[in-house]
Amino acid sequence: MLSVTFWKVYASYWYIVRIFASAQITFRKQFEMKKVILAAAALAVSISSFAQISVSAGYVNDAYRQTINISDNTTNNSKYANNGFYLEGAYSYALNNDFSLSAGLRFSWLGRTDNGNYDLGSIHVGDATAKTKEMYLSIPVTANYAYAVNKDVRVFAFAGPSLAIGLSSKTDVTAAVLGQSSTTNVDNYGKDDEGNCSYNRTNLYLGAGLGVDLMNMVRVSLGYDFGLLNRSAVDKTTLKQNQFRIGVAYLF
Repeated sequence: MLSVTFWKVYASYWYIVRIFASAQITFRKQFEMKKVILAAAALAVSISSFAQISVSAGYVNDAYRQTINISDNTTNNSKYANNGFYLEGAYSYALNNDFSLSAGLRFSWLGRTDNGNYDLGSIHVGDATAKTKEMYLSIPVTANYAYAVNKDVRVFAFAGPSLAIGLSSKTDVTAAVLGQSSTTNVDNYGKDDEGNCSYNRTNLYLGAGLGVDLMNMVRVSLGYDFGLLNRSAVDKTTLKQNQFRIGVAYLF
């Protein structure tokens, strides 16, 4: 009888030990999980304290310069410009109080109207109007340096590259001759019968600019980008595109 009682007590003891060990392991796992969650939260807070999101809109001007090499000693130069607006969302990460890096996504809409006429000697025969509309999607990346004038005003300078991809470029040409008019729609990115396109979609810019942040809420900036690529795919023709922007942003 005593032996039976001893083994019952012994078995109960080890059962309690196993329950305690299991509870200890569970508590340790929960504690480790809480440490991981707290570390991740601390990292997220640390990153968010150095990061800033902005949404901006403004005016944009594309200036084109075209050069056609007619012969070794003769060139034909022309200039024209598109005007429009842009919308942009950007993300900035502060390296310290003065320096930061930014990347964004910018949508631009631009257009222009060209007018011409047909004359036969001194006789006016007709008129022509060409309306061009273009849309671009750009990815700008900049390095920024800021100086705090006071707690509410920070002035900054920025510089960096930007990759622009043409989404659409179309021209509607309306000609009126001797009282009769007709309109032709032209896709400037369209291909000819041989599968060639005369207008390249992409451009790579390198630019810089200045701006000011007010009360860490509103940003006013302007910038100028120099186009590095030839937009023309026609032989002996160079088409360079530079860009000016000025806009206002809201800082989150």
